[in-house]
Amino acid sequence: MIQENEIRARLLALSSLDEFEDWLAQRSWNMHLDSDPRAQKLVGKIELALAEFHNGHLAEPLLRQRLKSLAATYEFSLIPQNGDAESVTYTSNSTVQIPPVGLQVSAVFVS
Repeated sequence: MIQENEIRARLLALSSLDEFEDWLAQRSWNMHLDSDPRAQKLVGKIELALAEFHNGHLAEPLLRQRLKSLAATYEFSLIPQNGDAESVTYTSNSTVQIPPVGLQVSAVFVS
């Protein structure tokens, strides 16, 4: 089982790409069986960035920048009582823009 906050902490403290990849491979193996969907989605984005790097489509400084950005980006959904979901992406150093709508929010889920 791998936790989303654990992944983010590793990304923010990233020094060795090889060590991080080894850790991620061990921790994310079979994660579809026991890990939160938000953690699975984050690992998918990380694996895509790593694949682009290994295939020569992304230089290491850009890879590191992308990984740091992934660590600081959160996606959450506002679920009004009528069940219509609005998805909002939040980056820790940005301002959240929520469109003005007349609704009562019954639940907020953060990933």
